[in-house]
Amino acid sequence: FRMDFMILLALLPVGISSIAAVIDLRRREIPDVLPLSLFLVTVMLAQWNLIPTDWVSRLAAIGLILILTLPGFQRNALGGGDVKLLASLACWFGLAESLG
Repeated sequence: FRMDFMILLALLPVGISSIAAVIDLRRREIPDVLPLSLFLVTVMLAQWNLIPTDWVSRLAAIGLILILTLPGFQRNALGGGDVKLLASLACWFGLAESLG
């Protein structure tokens, strides 16, 4: 059971990103529910100790992504959905994995 659950967890950010990519290609928009869902699942899993709870790493990753992507958003090179999706992915992976 534990291994199947871990595989499903590994596929979650891939699935959400894939859905976001398809919708973005079709509508030029990423629905807020996708990054919000990934963020909320990350918080819930960490609270239940099913994933590491290194909040400093997760918040640092979000901050770094925002620093790197907000200038692109201001120049209309990135959409708000792109920024939110990248921030939620950074929260999921944490700082070390986001940089590595």
